[in-house]
Amino acid sequence: MAFDTGVGFIPVAGEVNDAIDTTLAATTGKDKWGNVVSKWMIPVMVAACLLPVVSTGLVKVVSKATVKATTEVVETVGNEAISRMAKMYTHGRGNELILGAYRAEVIGDELNYIEYARKYGGRYFQMPEEVYNRMGGDLAWEVNKKVLDNAMEKGWKIKYVSSDYDVIKIRFHEGKIPVSTREKELYYLWSKEYNNLYKLR
Repeated sequence: MAFDTGVGFIPVAGEVNDAIDTTLAATTGKDKWGNVVSKWMIPVMVAACLLPVVSTGLVKVVSKATVKATTEVVETVGNEAISRMAKMYTHGRGNELILGAYRAEVIGDELNYIEYARKYGGRYFQMPEEVYNRMGGDLAWEVNKKVLDNAMEKGWKIKYVSSDYDVIKIRFHEGKIPVSTREKELYYLWSKEYNNLYKLR
């Protein structure tokens, strides 16, 4: 324990050590000593890997505090960490962000948004499922939302490529609560009145 804390403050060695610990926690839900890692701690550990001035030693101090709400976690890891995670999980190339269904077959489509972006070009947001599950939907949404904010700030064309765009828009105007991530993304963009949003079909 003492050695691990010390290594956390050594440049490069500390970063590698933090990355290994975080990957283990995100994929297994436990640290290297076999202790269960709370889902609220995953984003804090990710932030520790991403922010140069934060290390494993600080994470262990933070872990002593009880983090109960998404806003508290965001305040703990900082907006800079959220921004870095958004950048890390934005893939692809170009000045176009691709949105849509992840499980395309459920709505009768051939390609999901990731497959579309890889085939035709564009950028897309994809967080590893293990990390998403450990972070929880609310925290993952903070990262997802930052990806959308980045696209809007840059004036990118945002293209929705799944066939349920009009159905979701009707739900939005009826004031119904979004039930999927893709609905939340569209609701958010419509609430911002972003005029560079297009549907493929």
